[in-house]
Formats: sequence, structure tokens, C-alpha cells
Amino acid sequence: LFITSFVVLLCFWTMVTNQIHKWSHTRKPPGYVSILQDLGIILSKQDHNKHHQIPFDRNYCITNGWLNPWLTSIGFWRRTEEAITRVTGAIPRQDDKAWTNY
Repeated sequence: LFITSFVVLLCFWTMVTNQIHKWSHTRKPPGYVSILQDLGIILSKQDHNKHHQIPFDRNYCITNGWLNPWLTSIGFWRRTEEAITRVTGAIPRQDDKAWTNY
């Protein structure tokens, strides 16, 4: 029962998180979503937009963004990127110009 509950809740919150991220890119989200964004309960367009600005190396949290300042201050994102590079050989933001206007 525990494993089943865990998997169901994990899938549910993954879907919710993806929807919240989508709303942070939506020009005119539903009214209740705008209220939640304005209250800082879910990720706002303004907070998420920091992730889409040069140097594209911050604010990766896509549910509410509350942890972004703390994770950045302890170097979490930088170290995570370094670990991914060591494992995969992929270089962060190497292709940014291919998919942005910068």
C-alpha cells in the first residue's frame, strides 16, 4: 500500500508541477492561477522569467520557486550541472543560441 500510494502521489504532483510550470509561460492564465501566482503560492511569470535570462544558470525550481535563492546560495545548481557534465559529457547551455533570441 505504501509503495502504491507513493507512486500515485509522485505521478500526481509531477503532473501538477508541470501544469504550474506551463502557467508560468502562459500569457493570460485563469484568474485563480494569477491570484496564486501573485500570492507566491505557485511559480509566477516574473520569478520563472529569471531562469530564461542570460546566463540561464539559475531559478530551476518550477513549482513555486521558494527554494531558488537558497539552492543558488549553496551552489546546488552549479554542482548539479558539474555532476551531469561528468556523467554525460553534456555542457550546460552550450546550445542556448540555437533556441533563444540571444
